[in-house]
Amino acid sequence: MDLCEGCRKMTLRHYLTDQRSNLTSRHSNGRLVRKTLSHSKKKAYLQRHIDLEDAIYNFVRPHSALKLKLRQPAAHGRLWQQRTPAIAAGLTDHIWSLEELLSYCLPPPSSLSERTL
Repeated sequence: MDLCEGCRKMTLRHYLTDQRSNLTSRHSNGRLVRKTLSHSKKKAYLQRHIDLEDAIYNFVRPHSALKLKLRQPAAHGRLWQQRTPAIAAGLTDHIWSLEELLSYCLPPPSSLSERTL
């Protein structure tokens, strides 16, 4: 395999990953679909909706690609442990409920540089 062939394979993989991400976003957020009744009058409202969709995707929805096989079946007969991207990244130790996500209070920014982000 030469360098150009490897670059093409990498480019295709990144393209497919981006397309999958866009499809997931369009299914979760009606504001990103063409010819829709959902819309945001202000860009800030759209950004807040996208942020909420990202939080639900990462903390609330378990993903089958991230599941772990249990060494022994659990008491309820389940063979796999469900995980979210946040669990896989080590940000949390459990799947959050939507109520837990919506009631979570972010700590205030600790420095001036974080406030500008």
